[in-house]
Amino acid sequence: MTVCLGPDGLVCHRATSASIEDFVVYGERSSGTNVTKKVIRDVYGLRPTKAYGWKHGAPSFLSASKRTLFVVSLRNALDWCVSMYAKPYHACDRLRSLDFDEFIRSPWLSVMNAPRPHGLERELHLDQVLQPDRHPIEGRPYQTIFEMRTLKTRSWLGLLNRGVNSVVIRHEAFQHDPKVCAKRVAEEFDLSAKRPFKKPDYIFKIRQEIEARRAHAQERLPHNMDFIRAQLDPKLEKAIGYDIAAL
Repeated sequence: MTVCLGPDGLVCHRATSASIEDFVVYGERSSGTNVTKKVIRDVYGLRPTKAYGWKHGAPSFLSASKRTLFVVSLRNALDWCVSMYAKPYHACDRLRSLDFDEFIRSPWLSVMNAPRPHGLERELHLDQVLQPDRHPIEGRPYQTIFEMRTLKTRSWLGLLNRGVNSVVIRHEAFQHDPKVCAKRVAEEFDLSAKRPFKKPDYIFKIRQEIEARRAHAQERLPHNMDFIRAQLDPKLEKAIGYDIAAL
């Protein structure tokens, strides 16, 4: 199935006729996964499931239920890399210490440093390599966050070819009008509203350290545009609605 996210920023593929009961959201960090999950859960009463692996990793599951909806949330590369620098979740200490210019040019090295490591025994897994952030075939770290973006995006778009109920949403379209996006998904998958739509609140608390890092990244962004453009796959970015030549 050829992927092309048009002006509405959304594409749906219904693979089964069964009623949808649960859902999973995939997407890279800082790409709108949490707020998208919140709207689908709160408005339509679907049950989030962790049966299909880590939401920030490439899909890896044995089989998919015909009653599950797979949702992918994508974001433009510029806002995304700024947010990745501002909130470098799971990044190792050395990577966190770099300035923006070095950060986007360095291999992505991430470790299991979550307070509650996904049901795993903390003492055994703390600071161990976060495997879904490694190249899925070669096992090496991604050379840059942009290589990670490209490969993971391809893997998530591949859900449209796996015979599962799936929807891909461009986060900017969701931000512009979350109610319209949610309604479109509901129409495609016969979801009934359980609660009135309420504009979602911001998920994360604003912290001084995060905003200082964000300001630094935004200040340095214009000085790194040639490098960022060279790192991105223009055909892939165009297919999901981003023209890197216009960045």
